[in-house]
This record gives sequence, C-alpha cells and structure tokens, in this order.
Amino acid sequence: MQTATEFNSRIIARYAPRSIRFLDVLRAPAFKLKVYSITMSGAPLSPVLLEAAKTRMLQHMREEAVMQKFHGVGFMGIHQGNGINQVFLDRWMNDNELHHVVYSSPSDRPKALGRAAPDHNSVCVWDLFLQSFEREAWIESVLKTPMSPDYDKYLSIVCHQDA
Repeated sequence: MQTATEFNSRIIARYAPRSIRFLDVLRAPAFKLKVYSITMSGAPLSPVLLEAAKTRMLQHMREEAVMQKFHGVGFMGIHQGNGINQVFLDRWMNDNELHHVVYSSPSDRPKALGRAAPDHNSVCVWDLFLQSFEREAWIESVLKTPMSPDYDKYLSIVCHQDA
C-alpha cells in the first residue's frame, strides 16, 4: 500500500494571483448567467475562447436540462490556463446547491470545448475563489431573504479582482 509521500506530491509551480474579471450577463429566455474570465495576471482573454465558451454554454443549457429546482441564475468561468482552457458552468439549484459542469479545450484550439473527463471535474484555487465569492452573493441576495429573493441584486454583485 502506498503512503501519501509515495504519491507524486511535488508542487511544480509557485502560486501566483490570476485576474478574475466580470465580463457580462449572458441572457436567455429561461436563465441569466454572470460571465467571468480568469487569466494569468495581465493576459487578455482570447476573444475566440470567449465566443466559443458562450456558444457552448448556451448549447449546454438548451440540451441538458436538469430535473432539479433551477432558480434561473448562475455563473460561468472562462479560465484561460497554462496549456488548457477550462470553462465551467455553475447553476443555483434547490435553494442552496451549486450544480457544476466543466468543459475544456487545448489552449491552441479554444473552439474544441468538450465535456471534461469524469476524473477532471476539479476546481482549482482560482475557480474556488470565484465560487466562494458567488456563494456570498447568493447568501446575501437570496438566502437571507427567502420570502423575497432578489435575483437582480444577485446578478449585480460581481467579482473583479486579482486573487
């Protein structure tokens, strides 16, 4: 049996903040999604990746309906990483749950976004920062006022920082 020290536990890169930027609200008849970019500090988001991500998420929302109680809002992160792009869709369900879906593509082929393999449904530290921010926005605008949830207020609370 292997011990924890026998696994590949060597860290290969020092942590560096990445730019998390609110871009827009993606609107469709049945939902509204905050759109964020996550890039290495100072790097611009590829416009090709942005359009591919929006197109793919709209397609996903049309084709993969959920049977859960969907509140009609959520957010997507377009993470232009080092060698790979990850695009995730997080939708608020059942009052206090976040439904998470991940797509990815090679950096040199941003339009090739496909569903991430089951063992790749991970959240990195930068994506987790954004999810934590969105959790607080959800609590403040919806869960603290369950008799009158303010989805417009939720959509107006946006993250724009390096983390």
